[in-house]
This record gives sequence, structure tokens and C-alpha cells, in this order.
Amino acid sequence: MQKLLSTNFSEEVLSLKPKLPEVTCEYYLTDQPTRQPFYSWIKHYEDVFSRPEEYPWANDTDKLRYEFLLLPVEVRQAGNLRIFGNSWKHYATRKSLYVAGLAFFKPESTMLSVIYKEAKLRKNREDSKKLRANQFLYQIAKGNFS
Repeated sequence: MQKLLSTNFSEEVLSLKPKLPEVTCEYYLTDQPTRQPFYSWIKHYEDVFSRPEEYPWANDTDKLRYEFLLLPVEVRQAGNLRIFGNSWKHYATRKSLYVAGLAFFKPESTMLSVIYKEAKLRKNREDSKKLRANQFLYQIAKGNFS
């Protein structure tokens, strides 16, 4: 029987079940000076893991970041974009790689749940402030203040 649909993604990639947030978590990126394109991070971690004796500081967190970087480009970009918003399609920081790695490879992580809850809380607060500001301007326009 002939396959009707084919994909470039491996079975391991297709079996991933990442946990993605309802709202973006860009507030978590407090390390923006470390922002680099994905290919720079890939080269960095290839160098780190090819010569472990020169980089004794490499740990499981770095391995998680590198695993995320090894995902197919489309998957990696789509995940990073969904987690961090529009400006993070082609770039990453150490923190963003860590959170994305957790989302794809350790979706039940407590830290990930905390980050996502905080993002939702911040979004709700922001929406509430916007609503109050709009209601205030509406009241001014109607002349209901005395």
C-alpha cells in the first residue's frame, strides 16, 4: 500500500507532546543580552559537548537546551514562537532555550507549570488594567464624572 502523506520529521519528533502555554511568556526573558540566533547556539553547544574536558561546567540543563536545538528547524521555531511571542522565531537566550527544552522534553516539570501560571496571571492583570483604562475614558467621553 502506498503512503498518502509523508513527512520529513522522524517518529521521535512526531511522538513528542510538548506542553505549550496559553499566553506567551516573554516576561521570563530577563537575559536578553545573551540573545543569539539558533545557529550560534548550535555551534556553541556542539563545541561544548565535543570537548567536555574544556567545559566542565556543562550539565543536564545544557544538554536539555542542546536537545531542543537539535529538533527540526520548523518545530524548534514554531515552539519558540508559541512560547515567547513574535520576536523570538529565530533567536534564543539561555533562559528561552531552557524553558523550550522543558516544554518539549519535560512537559510535567513543576518549573514549567509555574512559569506558565505566572504568564497567565500577568496577562490577566494586563487585560484588567486595559479594561479599567478604557472604561475610564468611556466615562470621560460620556461626561459622567462630576
